[in-house]
Amino acid sequence: MNRELAMVIIPIFRLVSILLALNGVPLGFLGRASVKLETSLHRQNLRWYSDFLKVVFKGFLAWLPSINRYGKALELNQSEDMTEFPREPIEEYVKQTLGDDEIGAHTYDHIERVLTLALDMAGEMRVNIRVLGASALLHDIGRPFEKQVEKSHSVLSGEMSVEILRNLGYYDSEIDSVIQAIRTHRFSEGLEPVNVEGEILSDADKLDAMGAIGVFRAIAQASVDNRGIEGFLQHAHEKLLRLRDLMYTEIGQQMAQERHKVLEEFVNQLEKEMGLVS
Repeated sequence: MNRELAMVIIPIFRLVSILLALNGVPLGFLGRASVKLETSLHRQNLRWYSDFLKVVFKGFLAWLPSINRYGKALELNQSEDMTEFPREPIEEYVKQTLGDDEIGAHTYDHIERVLTLALDMAGEMRVNIRVLGASALLHDIGRPFEKQVEKSHSVLSGEMSVEILRNLGYYDSEIDSVIQAIRTHRFSEGLEPVNVEGEILSDADKLDAMGAIGVFRAIAQASVDNRGIEGFLQHAHEKLLRLRDLMYTEIGQQMAQERHKVLEEFVNQLEKEMGLVS
């Protein structure tokens, strides 16, 4: 290899390094190799060729783990894995965390309904089901502990999700998306979702607080909290009857119409029978 050929290789190596780096592949060793080559040429070092090969060889060995990770991420983004998620191990973790409590509004059957609603709503939307499915199943796991640690369950649930998702092979970017979706699902905190999975989760969670199911859950929670009928009605007016107008997705808005109607009719009839309205 002569000097002229080497001077052609230098810009090619630099260009390849830049292009691959822009696509997320860490190939900085190519840039370092080109610098080494150019420096050797300028110094007229007779060993420039062997030095150049050493840099490339060492860089290639260091680069192999990175290209393996990149390849897996690329395969994930281009495969059917985007429409599937490890449901069974996450369900088992949630059940173990929540226990067998069937009292109140936030039992495991609520999580199952939210998951079903979320997956149905996703439909033709461009959604990462790995993120959405995990978010729906894990969104309430911190609720039993929030008073004890004095932290919102929307924060705690995200924190508690990290370890199991890593063990199941989720990428850091996916875990961050799950945490963000869970963080913004809670109506009372007024946080806006930052991804489509968060919008769907928020809508699915709100839908399960409406309609006949929503009435049952609200009454069940009012009984647990010893708030009675008055407590239920207060909760209905302060939160439940407002949910229809707070949907993020188009399909969520459509589904909320019928459920809102059922909820509104029940509240109106209950207030009428109690003599609170004429």
